[in-house]
Formats: sequence, structure tokens, C-alpha cells
Amino acid sequence: MKRRPQFTFLFGIIMLAIGLTIQSTNCQAQNSGSVDSLYDELYRAGEDSAKIKILIALVKGLVDSNSDEALRLSTQAIKLSQELELEFLEALSHNQHAIVYHNRGEFLKAREHILKASEIYKKLDDKDGIATSLNNVGVMHYSQGELEQALDFFLRALKYMEEVKDEKGIAMALNNIGNVYKDINNSGQALDFYVRSIKVKEKIGDKHGVAMTLNNIGLLYNEQKLFNMALENYSKSVLIKEEIGDMHGLGMTINNIGLALENSGKPGEALSYYKRSIKIKEGVGDKYGIAMTYINMGNSYNTLKKYDEALYYLNRSVEISEEISSNTQLKDAYLVLHAVHEEMGNFRLALGFYKNHIEKKEGMISEENLKRITTLQARYENKEQDEEIYLLKKDVESQEKAIQLYLILLCTTIILLLLAAVLFWRNTRTLRKLRKTILTMDAAISTDAPEGKVDRDQHGMPADFIQN
Repeated sequence: MKRRPQFTFLFGIIMLAIGLTIQSTNCQAQNSGSVDSLYDELYRAGEDSAKIKILIALVKGLVDSNSDEALRLSTQAIKLSQELELEFLEALSHNQHAIVYHNRGEFLKAREHILKASEIYKKLDDKDGIATSLNNVGVMHYSQGELEQALDFFLRALKYMEEVKDEKGIAMALNNIGNVYKDINNSGQALDFYVRSIKVKEKIGDKHGVAMTLNNIGLLYNEQKLFNMALENYSKSVLIKEEIGDMHGLGMTINNIGLALENSGKPGEALSYYKRSIKIKEGVGDKYGIAMTYINMGNSYNTLKKYDEALYYLNRSVEISEEISSNTQLKDAYLVLHAVHEEMGNFRLALGFYKNHIEKKEGMISEENLKRITTLQARYENKEQDEEIYLLKKDVESQEKAIQLYLILLCTTIILLLLAAVLFWRNTRTLRKLRKTILTMDAAISTDAPEGKVDRDQHGMPADFIQN
């Protein structure tokens, strides 16, 4: 019974290797055709809003495969939207520009453009745009290891997304909240948010988002040493990413397959996947991803006791991580450098790197920050409960007001009916008295008048109206 999971694991690896070879050509050809048609439209477009929309669409198509060209086009989109004073399109252009910089690992530049987009969305009172900006600022904080700030922005984004009923945005925010909980080793909460995210993404047909969250669930299982379950999720993620041509995401997941192999005691096999991952990441200019994979390569070479190679890749990772201000990667690189120097007997250097690792880690996940993260989540959940109570109270108040109004109308109607009845009774009584009086008078007249003679003064021709 114990051999079967291992067989499944290896079979999955083989199938992934076959899939990477066969499907990548097809998806690249499809993306190329779509991008080519957009370029044709771009060359025919005038200097108007339609051109800006084409530029943005091209950036989206190239962000995962050609970041240099994507940056050039998003710069054009920003410039043209500013010239035409089209603020909404300018905000969209800044947002796409930021995504390209983020995928390249240039976080400070990415944050600059996200904040510009956010300012415009606030000016326009565009709730969809504000929600997007909040989520994206959270991503910037997360990428730099600032988990408390990241969670704050993700929760705020989720609230906005729920208000405007943006299901794609809701799914993305849920995924990102799951990432924070994964990083603070709260696997139960992380998995809960991931599962909620995937359900929404599957409902709306967001393949890119599904692939991303499957990758994250794989990471979660990998950390729990459930390598078969990790690989199962990576396999699903890879197939979707190949189908949609997400080269940036593909490089990430291939790296993670290597990580699963390494953690299951196969560092040599892991290195072959890391090298494939590096090749893809270099193609799309993913500095953050390259720094991550270099750390993993350093760890594998350390396991194989190839210390020079380990130090080479780890030092490369530190250089890139410092360049892009990534505390997350620096934290991990310092830990592996500590392990390598300890293996080599360089205990003073090992201690120095371990101190560096602890400093970075404490900056990210201090006890105080963990408490704040828990408080933020509780605050968000309490807000949801408060809103539900508020809405329930409003509903009850509305019902009470409706009942009060109904009672007032009913009482008014009853009073009016009673008044009408009293008036009718009085009028009837008066008419009876009048009729009785008339009958009495008629009887008196009949008694006094001579029989057979008519008094003309009384009953003859009426008197004439005065004419003068």
C-alpha cells in the first residue's frame, strides 16, 4: 500500500513533462495569433480612445510573455490617455503598467503606478477601480513581505468587491487572503480561503484565477509534506496555464514541482525543473521568480554537497532580491546561506546569515504583527456581522413602520365611517321631522280653505319678478 502513492507521484511527474513539451507550442501559437490581430488593429487606429483600449489589450496579452514590449505599450497608453484627458483610461493604463512592473519584480515602480491609478479612481468615485487598487496595493505589500499591511488592503478590497458584486475581484481577494494565512502557517484558514476562491472562479469561468489558486493549494500541501496532493494540484494548474498561454504562471508552477521533488528527497530531479523554470522566467523578465528559483537551486546543490554552485546561485538571489526590495526572498536566501556555510564549517558566516534571516523574518511575522493580523480578520468579520444586524434592524424597523401606517389608516377609516354614520343618522332624523311638520301644515290648510273654491292670491298666477 505504501508503494502506490510513490508510483502516482512519479507518474504525475512524467505526465507533466510530456504536457510541457506537447502543449506549450499550441498555446504560444494561439497567443501569437491573437496578439498579431491586435497589432493590425493598432496600426489602423487613430489617436483616440479606441487606440488606448487596443494598447491595454495588447499589454494584457504580452504581460506574461514579453514584459519589455508590454512596458513600451503601456507607456504609450498612459501618454495618449493623458493627452486626450481620458482619466478612466489613464487609470486602466497605470494599472496595467503596474502589473507589468510587478511581474518583473520591480515593486517600487509598480506601487508608484498603482497609487496613481488609485488617485484617479477616487477622483472619479469609481468603486470598481478603488477596489482593484486596494487589492493591488495589498499585492505590493505582500510581495515585499509586509503581511499585516497586505491583509489590511486585501480585506478592504474584499469589502468593496462585495459591495459592487465583482465576483472576479472577490475570488482574487479571497485567494490573496489565503496567501497571507499560508505564510503565517495557518494552513486551515489558508485552505478555507483558497477553496472559497476556487468555487467563485469556477462559477465565472476564470481559468487564469483557478490555475493560480490551484498552484497556491499545491504550495500549502507541499509545506505539510503531502507531496502527492501538492503534485495533483500543480498538475491541474500546469495544464490550465499551458492552455491559456500563461508563461509567467507556468514558470512559477514548474518551480514548485521542483520544490516538491526536492522535499521528497530527489534534489537532482528537482534541479532539472528549476532550470526549466529559470528559462521561462528569463523569457518573461520575472526577476522575483528568478530570485526564488535561485534559492531553491542553492538548496538542492547544498543537499548534493556542491557548495560552490550553491553559493553562486544564492548570492545571485540576494543581489536580485535587494535590487527589487523583496524581503520575502532575502529571508529565505539568508536561511539557506546559513545552512551552506554551516555545512562548510564557516560558523561565523553561518551565524551572521542566520541573524539576517531572523531580522527579516521578525520584520514580517512578529508576534505583534500576528496579533494585528488576527485583529484585522476579526474586525472584518465583526463588520460583516454588524452590517447584517444593521440590515436586519432596518428590515424590522421598516416592517414596524409599515404596521404603524396600516393601523393609522385603519383607525382613520373607522373614524370617518363613524362620522359618516352619525351625519347620516342626523340628516335622516332632520328629514323625518321636516316631513312630519309639512304633513301637519298640509292638514291645517285643508281644514281652513272653502270647499270647491280656489284662492287665486294663494294658488293662482305667481307674482311677477320686479323688472326695474
